[in-house]
Amino acid sequence: MCNSLNHKINTHSIRELNMYVGIDIWGDLVEQKKLDSYQTGLVYFVKKGLPIKNCILCRFYKYNDYYSNYICVLYKKLGAHSPFTRQSMANTCSRYELNQELMSHSLSELEKKVSEVPM
Repeated sequence: MCNSLNHKINTHSIRELNMYVGIDIWGDLVEQKKLDSYQTGLVYFVKKGLPIKNCILCRFYKYNDYYSNYICVLYKKLGAHSPFTRQSMANTCSRYELNQELMSHSLSELEKKVSEVPM
């Protein structure tokens, strides 16, 4: 919300971002090798040094045309009951590995799309 820029919205959040207009919030950007808004925020914070582990950032979390959704391609090997793992499972996953394609976006590129809300 433009009237809420640089104002913390959620009192329980550790950090918050302002997202600039033009970021595709819901679109399927897989084919275009672009980040959606959630990925942008996660990659930004990892690039800023936060130790975030989230399935969305994992190289084994892939878009699946059949489900029209992202799934963990290792869910059977990991003993998960569903390919739709909770994103927080990355914290304990032995196979978690950062997706280098997502991480290839530079911090300067990301800073054109987001800014951190002052604490």
